[in-house]
Amino acid sequence: MFPPNTKILVVEDMAGIRQMIKGLLRQLGFSAIVTAENGKVGYDLLCEAFTQGQKFDLILSDWNMPIVSGIALLKLVRAHSGMATTPFLLITAEKEFVQVREAIEHKVNSYIVKPFTPEAIKIKLDFVWKQLKIVKK
Repeated sequence: MFPPNTKILVVEDMAGIRQMIKGLLRQLGFSAIVTAENGKVGYDLLCEAFTQGQKFDLILSDWNMPIVSGIALLKLVRAHSGMATTPFLLITAEKEFVQVREAIEHKVNSYIVKPFTPEAIKIKLDFVWKQLKIVKK
């Protein structure tokens, strides 16, 4: 599992869901959680943190949002040389193969499918953490 001091960015346009995800992450022991209401605000926060040498360690983003969607945010993150390898999980109700393939092509680390449970988030975070450890070996 990611360490408790992992700096996490949660990007979700619906305030209630954003707070629920933040609460679930807190229940899992995380404390460094920042939220954003869309992909533009999220990307601005990512860039600001990167510029200050305080990168985020993990991004959880909804797919369907106004202004800048989660998939667009994923593409921006992967195109930025300093953030390209940041673990990225898409939270989505999208199950169509075309959307899944697009996310995979842009190196999403995993999906959390709505509706989800706290256990589903924990399982996905564990999966991504193990995936990262295997890649680093």
